[in-house]
Amino acid sequence: MAAVESLSIHDSLKTGVAKEHEEAENGIFTQSIMKGTVTPAIYRQFLAELYEIYKAIEEAAELNKEHETFGMTHFPTEFNRVGAIEKDLEYYYGANWKEEAKSQAPTTTKYVARIKEVGKTNPTLLIAHCYVRYLGDMSGGRQIKYKLMKHFNLGSSDDGIAFFVFDQIDNVAHFKEYYFGRMNSINIDDDQLAELVAEAKKAFQFNIDLFKDMNDFVQKMKLPQENISSDPSKMETFYNHFKSLFSSS
Repeated sequence: MAAVESLSIHDSLKTGVAKEHEEAENGIFTQSIMKGTVTPAIYRQFLAELYEIYKAIEEAAELNKEHETFGMTHFPTEFNRVGAIEKDLEYYYGANWKEEAKSQAPTTTKYVARIKEVGKTNPTLLIAHCYVRYLGDMSGGRQIKYKLMKHFNLGSSDDGIAFFVFDQIDNVAHFKEYYFGRMNSINIDDDQLAELVAEAKKAFQFNIDLFKDMNDFVQKMKLPQENISSDPSKMETFYNHFKSLFSSS
């Protein structure tokens, strides 16, 4: 009987998170973005959540850039999103975005805590978090970018959609091929690979739960979603209501 060839690290991750990936893609909040029912007020709050998550990822990544396994897949110039999110937050919130853009979703706190934990105790697992977020942003994010440009009438500039612009990557397909090659060259045993896949599933679940937080808020809020626009007074009402909902969780 011929020996069964083991899956590469990339294929193991892709196969291992297939169920969670599908759930994330088909979730109500994700679909509302794709269908154009998410308003600027809702989207900017989502960006405020992502801001905390990416700060945690990129701080942990920087601390572990020389790590023997994680360092193999550390591409800060190509990947880092914090600066791009800051541009988008300023676009949607204005000059005082640092004071106004505050994370409120319960899942964000748990997600950030987990990223910080693995950064300190098992940096190899950061590979899973980068894989789930950055590669997803680079792939499905392109569709979301064009949907937002259309639904928010953003025009042809990067204003409001900088998060999805990977301007340090000339060819996404070529970069991904190189990235996965580096990932597959990492020397880890079967137990470590199983841990990595489990962490990727956990990362996906955090994102699914974050989408649920956002959708739960939309369902509970008193203001009808379609009545919230980029009007500052309405967006301020949105934010205050969002804060009151989750502060009691």
